[in-house]
Amino acid sequence: MRVAVLLALLGTGCNSDDETDTEPPEDTSDPIEGCDETSLFIDGPDEPRVSQSWTVLMRCDGDTLVGPMVVRIDPSSLASIDDNELTFNEAGEGQLRVQVGVYVERMDVTVLP
Repeated sequence: MRVAVLLALLGTGCNSDDETDTEPPEDTSDPIEGCDETSLFIDGPDEPRVSQSWTVLMRCDGDTLVGPMVVRIDPSSLASIDDNELTFNEAGEGQLRVQVGVYVERMDVTVLP
């Protein structure tokens, strides 16, 4: 029974005249456009202190980029990272690096005691 249903489903889209379409389908979708400007959006204090947190998002022309995000801070001891949230562990200076797809943004960070 299952085989018959599968064969019936597979047969519904077949061309019975054995004609082949040599023309590729026309692409009517919009071309993929890149960002004119990327930026970081930080939800948290402008001058972070030890034990405070930031939530970091990357924006493309004002819209939030979605997808896998890589967040790094150098030196790594400056903050702990959980997904896109940083919790500052110690006072000091460092650099935040955020990447979504091919887009990368960097930002200098100073954490106050």
